Amino acid sequence: MTRALLALVLAGCAPTLVWHGRGPERRHELRVEEDGEGQRVLLDGEALARGEAVGLAALGWTDAGDPVYALRREGRWHVGVGAALGPGHEAVGAPVIAGRRVVYPALDGDVWRVIDGGEAGPPFASLLAGAITLAPEGRRLAYVGRDRAGAHAVIDGRVGPAWDDVLGLRFGAKGALVVHAGFDERGAALIVEGEVALRVHDVRELSVADDAPAWAAIVDTSDGRQVVRGVERRIVARHPVERADGLALAPDGGAVGWRDEAGVWVDGARVSPCARADGLALPGGRPVFRCHAEGGVRVHAPGPGPRFDAVDGPFIAGRRYAYVGHRRGAGSAVVIDGALVFRGEWAGALQLTPTGHAFLVRRGSRRFVVTDGGEAEVPRPFVDTLVYEGGRWAVAVADREARALRVLVDGEEVAELDPSELASALARGVEPAEAARAVVEGELRARRPNR
Repeated sequence: MTRALLALVLAGCAPTLVWHGRGPERRHELRVEEDGEGQRVLLDGEALARGEAVGLAALGWTDAGDPVYALRREGRWHVGVGAALGPGHEAVGAPVIAGRRVVYPALDGDVWRVIDGGEAGPPFASLLAGAITLAPEGRRLAYVGRDRAGAHAVIDGRVGPAWDDVLGLRFGAKGALVVHAGFDERGAALIVEGEVALRVHDVRELSVADDAPAWAAIVDTSDGRQVVRGVERRIVARHPVERADGLALAPDGGAVGWRDEAGVWVDGARVSPCARADGLALPGGRPVFRCHAEGGVRVHAPGPGPRFDAVDGPFIAGRRYAYVGHRRGAGSAVVIDGALVFRGEWAGALQLTPTGHAFLVRRGSRRFVVTDGGEAEVPRPFVDTLVYEGGRWAVAVADREARALRVLVDGEEVAELDPSELASALARGVEPAEAARAVVEGELRARRPNR
C-alpha cells in the first residue's frame, strides 16, 4: 500500500537531477547534478564541488546545516563538509555524523584509517563494519580496528590492547562512559574506559545505562552464569542464574532485569512468572514488558494489563510507558502510564515523550490526531509519518485527487512534499515512509518557537 501510494504521487514525474534534498529544519537545499564533465554538488544553488561522481550513500548533514558528501576527483575519493573538501583516498565509507563532528573510514593502499576532522587515525588492516560510534553531539569517538596482533578498541584516539575479538563497543551516560567486551584464549573481559573491570569465561549480553555511568552484563564464570551490574569499573551486584536473556538496565543504572523459563526478574527477585516475555524495559526502575500467553498478549507494568490479540509497544520515554492494544472485533485501546486514554475502532502511530503524547485514530471514514491537548481531524495520513515534539505534531497526508502528499503542522498545511526529493531518497535505498517522515520532521522543527 505504501509503495503504491508513493508511485501514485511520483507518476509522471521525471526529475532531471541526480539527487536533491534538504537539511535540518529544511533550511538548505543540496543538489547533485550531472553534466558532460561529470557531477557537481550545489548548496542553495551555489556550486560547492565538482568531480567525476558523487557517492549518494555518503550524503548527510551536520546539526549546523552543513552538507556532507563524498566526491571522486581524478580517481580519488574526498569527503566534503560544506565547501571544505577533505584529502583524497582510494575509497571511503559512509560518514558518521553527530552534532558538527564528521568521521569516516578511508582506504589507502592496504591500510584503513578513520578520518576525523581531516586528521587520519592509526592504521589498520581493516575496520569493523558499522562499529564507528560517536557519542551524543560528537563529544567522543570509538571504533574497532584489526591488525596482525588482533582487534583493538580505539577510544578518543587511544588504541587499546589486542584481542581476538572486540564486541559491544558503546557509549552510555550520554557519552561519559564507554564499555565493550574483549575475547581471547583465556576467555572474555568486560572493559570500562579502556581498563578491564571483570574477567570471565564468556560475555553473552551487554547493556549500558542512558543517564548514568553504569552497565550490566550476562556472563559465564567459573561459578556459573551470572547477571552482573557495575558502576564505572566497580561491580555493585552479582545475581547467579541458571539461564538468562533479554537483559534490561534502568536508565539511571539502579536496577537490572532479565528473563528465563521461570519468568521475569529484577535485581534477583522474580516479578512475574511469565515464561514468554519480551520487550523488557525498566523506566524509573519498574519492569514493563509483553507477556504472551492464553492466545494473546498482555503488557505488564508491573502487573498484568488487559489481554489483546496484538500490541504495538510498549514505548518508553524517560519514566513513562505507553502501548496500543488491538483486539479482533473490538478495535484498539491506548494505555499511557497505566491509564486508558482511548478505546475505539482503530488507533496507531503512537508517539511518546517525557511530557506528552500523540497518536492517530479512525472513526468510520474520518481520521484524527489525538494529543494530550485534544484532537484534530486530518485527511488520510501517510503511513508512519506522525511526529510529535515539544507539544506540537506534524503528519504527511495524501491528496489523491491532486496526487500529492502534504505536510500538516498542528493541523495547518505548511508544505507539499517534493516528488523528486522523495525519489532521490528512494535512490539511496530509503524506505518511502522513512523518506516522507524525514521531511515531516524537518517541517515541524523549522517551526519550533525561538529557533
